[in-house]
Amino acid sequence: MANAENNSVSTRSSELYREISQMDDEIMKLVEQINQPIGRPDFGAIEEARKKLTDKRMKLEELSKRMKEAKYEFHYKCAELVSNHEAAQPKKVLDEKKMDLEKLYEKVKEVMKKMVAFAENPKKEG
Repeated sequence: MANAENNSVSTRSSELYREISQMDDEIMKLVEQINQPIGRPDFGAIEEARKKLTDKRMKLEELSKRMKEAKYEFHYKCAELVSNHEAAQPKKVLDEKKMDLEKLYEKVKEVMKKMVAFAENPKKEG
């Protein structure tokens, strides 16, 4: 489940990087439109390009915010995974100790049975 969550965060990060890259390309095209050397400036086209740039800047800020959230979530999931792994280690050790104790207990029971059997039916050496 943690792996699926990490893949989800990774996929979102990849999508955000792709969107940001596309946004960067679009912004560069708009800047080129504004800076084209023309005989007489077309103020209407310049104003339209500025509006588009403003829209792109706002979209870029939103994407940047989403990227920060995705990175934060990724770091949180990594920390959660590490803490869960560390927390599981003592339990694993305790489970191993419990199994060792159960084996030892079984051996003690066998020895006790043999002692009782010997006490009830002693073999005489002679």
